[in-house]
Amino acid sequence: MHPLPPSEVSALLAIEALAFATNPIGLAAASLLTTPATRAIDHAWKRTRMLNALEGRGDDSRVERHWRKMVYTPPATTTTTTTTDAAAAAQVVAVACWCAPALDPTKPALEPHTMEPAVEDAPAENQQARALFQRLHDTLTGARSEALMGAERDTHYWYLDTLATVPAFQGRGLGSMLVRWGIEHAREDARARPGRVRGVWTIATPAGVQTYLKAGMREVGSEVFDYGEGGGGRGQRYVWLVMEFGG
Repeated sequence: MHPLPPSEVSALLAIEALAFATNPIGLAAASLLTTPATRAIDHAWKRTRMLNALEGRGDDSRVERHWRKMVYTPPATTTTTTTTDAAAAAQVVAVACWCAPALDPTKPALEPHTMEPAVEDAPAENQQARALFQRLHDTLTGARSEALMGAERDTHYWYLDTLATVPAFQGRGLGSMLVRWGIEHAREDARARPGRVRGVWTIATPAGVQTYLKAGMREVGSEVFDYGEGGGGRGQRYVWLVMEFGG
């Protein structure tokens, strides 16, 4: 396991595209972005959004992001394979982003990179896709999260914001390792900042719930988000899970 630097934003884009292509959100976006031009704009916007996330730009100043990656290196095919060759062949196959309460919540956030083209100048299809993602984001992180987790969820808990594994490497425990990494570091943080860090939480789809339950988290609520016809004519259930560290 290694830190995921901003220079590997392309790897993050590729993993998310593979991991979520058949999810309702991926299907809904694909149903709107049907031309090369609209898909190119969507890709550029996602790259900017992910680069901002990797660099911590535009974030709420109350949290600090910890990005981690799992890397697969194919077995050497010859006895003359060098360390440089192996590094070049390595593939990022799983990523996670844990958001921790900031050590200095008064520190101003970095200015985000600007999306190009501006939303108001983009085709209607891109604006609709972005509005769909924004509606999902607001649904998951807004009033429902506050009702289930409380207003102090960002200031007193570690939050797993991203967890994705390349389909060919799913079922090998990589996601579980990334989850355990965050829980262990959150516990260390809780010992270092008693009373400040109280636990961890996340939001998952039903397919991922078992990973979190096995790690010791518990389900505290759920919500069905309706993607409409573009999402395959079905909604997607999202599940809130938490682990309290106690005294």
